[in-house]
Amino acid sequence: MIQVGKPIVKEFLGRDKNRKELALMLKMGQSVVLNAPRRHGKTSIMDRVLCDIEDELLYIKIDIMAIANKRAMAEKIIDSCYELLGIKGFVLSTLSGIGKAVKDIVNFVSSYGIKLEDLEFSNSEKLLKDTDEDRLFLHALNLPQIIASKLDKKLIFAIDELGEIKDFKSYQDILKVMRSVFQHQEDVVFLFAGSQHTIIGDIFRNSSSAFYKFAQMYELKAMKEKDFTDYFNKLFSKYNIILYKEFTKDIVDMGNGIPYYIIKIANSILFHTILGASKRVCKFSILRATYMVYKNEEQYFQLELSKLRGKQYQQKLLEAFAMNFKSKEASAYAKLDFSNSNREIKQLLNSGLLSQNLDKKYYITDPFLSIYLCRN
Repeated sequence: MIQVGKPIVKEFLGRDKNRKELALMLKMGQSVVLNAPRRHGKTSIMDRVLCDIEDELLYIKIDIMAIANKRAMAEKIIDSCYELLGIKGFVLSTLSGIGKAVKDIVNFVSSYGIKLEDLEFSNSEKLLKDTDEDRLFLHALNLPQIIASKLDKKLIFAIDELGEIKDFKSYQDILKVMRSVFQHQEDVVFLFAGSQHTIIGDIFRNSSSAFYKFAQMYELKAMKEKDFTDYFNKLFSKYNIILYKEFTKDIVDMGNGIPYYIIKIANSILFHTILGASKRVCKFSILRATYMVYKNEEQYFQLELSKLRGKQYQQKLLEAFAMNFKSKEASAYAKLDFSNSNREIKQLLNSGLLSQNLDKKYYITDPFLSIYLCRN
């Protein structure tokens, strides 16, 4: 069965053009913002591209989703930098006072003809034990450039789920500090990824934002039939399962081009066909599997919508857009005037639950959530 629910690297499917374009942009020194809704495979392609170029470039990666505040972000960057040089758990060992052998890192840097002090090893230890959060953060932001410069190699600094930084205290000030440091780093190229289309857009496209025009926006589109055809044919033939001609097209259509759903539907079909008496897949197999996937997601949808508890206007707007209402109709359905409706819609866009297409039409980002809203 195909791995689902976490980043896929080894069995990465499709997106060959995206991989080549992203790798080339990074090699040419162009910082990139990878933008797409959740479940579209941003983290998977980010990890795959980093693996594609690791023989030519150094890289570190942090995930803002797993970080609570500015200090934790600084510690994660420092840990990632020293792990790149052979030391794991540098921050923990420093803060716990246990001490750690640095033989591996000494051997690593010696091979480049540089000293441990050149990488500000002792400064990292000192600042980690200090209470000055701002100095620690500045040191962490500068460390990738220090390492890249001393090793005379380009370094990719990948930051996943950047939009989650909005939950940090004074996040706008944090972004300003990041930009002020990053813009002077000649040996570091940045790869950002984010799910909240509006927040990511504000960070990189808003002229008043610190990161305005800092990186090239790269939209990750829905996946196509060709991305899965060969893989599905090989996977199902391995179990002597016969697929009908339009199988891949139908499964991609049912999953709305979203890799998470396409793979879950395929897994369900594979599992039940292996256990069943017939080894032939028909259109009903896809319909049944799609319904089962939808039912399995209901608890997740309930959890997501529970975050809107006490926000009745946003709930009503989501219901309206799920029923394909236009903006004015949705506002009337939610009993909101134009100004208040726009405010609530903006919050829904920021949450990632709602999206807007090129025709300025609003729609529920997750098509299965849209079905759930219509049924409940």
